[in-house]
Amino acid sequence: MNTIDTVFAQPVIGLLRQLPNANDIYLVGGSVRDAFLGRTVKDLDFACKEGIQTGRELANRNGMDFFILDRERDCCRVIQTLEDGSKLHFDINGLRAPTIENDLQDRDLTINALAINIVTQKLNDPTGGLQDIRNKILRACSESSIRNDPLRALRVIRFSVIFGFRIDPSLVSQIRAQILDIANISNERIRDEFFKLLNCSKPATAIDLMEKLGLLGEIFPELNGLKGLEQPKPHVYDAWTHTLSVVRHLSNILEAASKYDEENANADLFTGMLVLKLGNYRKQLVQHFSSERSDGRDRRANLLFTALFHDVEKPTCKTNEDGRIRFLGHDAAGALTMQRLATELRLSTDEKGSQAAIVANHMWIHGLVNRMDDGVKVSERAIYRYYRSLGLDGIDLVFLSLADLRATYEHTLTQQKWRNALDVSEQLLDAWYNRKEQVISPPVLVNGHTLMKELGLQPGKILGKLIESVREDQAAGKIKTLDEALAHCREKYAELRAKDIQN
Repeated sequence: MNTIDTVFAQPVIGLLRQLPNANDIYLVGGSVRDAFLGRTVKDLDFACKEGIQTGRELANRNGMDFFILDRERDCCRVIQTLEDGSKLHFDINGLRAPTIENDLQDRDLTINALAINIVTQKLNDPTGGLQDIRNKILRACSESSIRNDPLRALRVIRFSVIFGFRIDPSLVSQIRAQILDIANISNERIRDEFFKLLNCSKPATAIDLMEKLGLLGEIFPELNGLKGLEQPKPHVYDAWTHTLSVVRHLSNILEAASKYDEENANADLFTGMLVLKLGNYRKQLVQHFSSERSDGRDRRANLLFTALFHDVEKPTCKTNEDGRIRFLGHDAAGALTMQRLATELRLSTDEKGSQAAIVANHMWIHGLVNRMDDGVKVSERAIYRYYRSLGLDGIDLVFLSLADLRATYEHTLTQQKWRNALDVSEQLLDAWYNRKEQVISPPVLVNGHTLMKELGLQPGKILGKLIESVREDQAAGKIKTLDEALAHCREKYAELRAKDIQN
């Protein structure tokens, strides 16, 4: 928790006061807003008439790192490295208007249009932002705030969800009036703002608000077909309500799985069961889902993004024969749509491949759970094949599948069904984190060269089939030595030749 007094006690304020233009330097924007809200202030933002020059002088005087962020907008960043190796970031921006008051009036929301002079500590609040913080309302700084930058609409939604503030009706009108102008925003800017929205604690609430304001369908028209799309039992919701519920459950499940406390354990019966079953993997899961995929986008946000589109092609794959609704092939078709979206948003190759793989295989674990319902346990061979196809993304799919299951059944979900799903999930996590060398990546006993020599084979696909067959039996514990591997290959090769002859 921070207050204005604790923020001004930070050493960098004293260092800035030593500069010749100290009287014209202001602490601005989110730093002031969060301090008044009592939230943690991580990085400080400053504004003055000559941003880059001020930042360079601060860095030179105190041995700090200095970077120009935007020369045209007179923006720079100064980085201070502390004794423990941690880093503090200070962004210093040139005024975008003749005076600080004019600069603040040109900003997006009144709660962000606050500035405090670092010498006098006088508050500049030309738009009434402090009172809006107290009233918990989001208001635009001017009638043209959203028109000047339509992407600000997503920021409004994010702040509303994060702070729990209501949106002023006039601001809602501004957003609705500029919806079509979202199409003129670059895909990269939309991507960055949308992923920030996914990183908030209640992404489903934010997405739902986007949909209600008409923004979601304009940005991602692919989702429009899900609204009102009927689904067969055991689904209790239409396809769009189900999708939104998957995102909500996924966010809650990731939160519950990453930390154990009484609140999570007692949130509801099914969450409590999950915490008790998968709690041993908390540390690994925190590291996994917080790991960066690309440009600051972590695995958690990527998985939530994927969850939003996991059923995107159900409308195009819907069939209705004799009253039986089916969506055959929606997973494979969805993977192609996922690839296209990722390309349009300039996501990395790693992100694109991961998202497509998860969507293409999002029914896999449901099949394993259904077999568990019938008394068929998950085999080591099945686990090997699962990770052979998905690799590390298999961890992500575990949690998407759990969220998908809860959103499918909702109040009709039985304890036994959930218990079976958790058993499958635990087996998959145990194999990855505790038995990888045994089940997922067993040691190589034979290679193509050995098989060509021992069996007199020529290079070709059959070598790959034999090697994979050995590794599957290794995972199942049936092959442990080179002799056993060669014997298996001889037998398997004879079977393959016999099939070729019959065909």
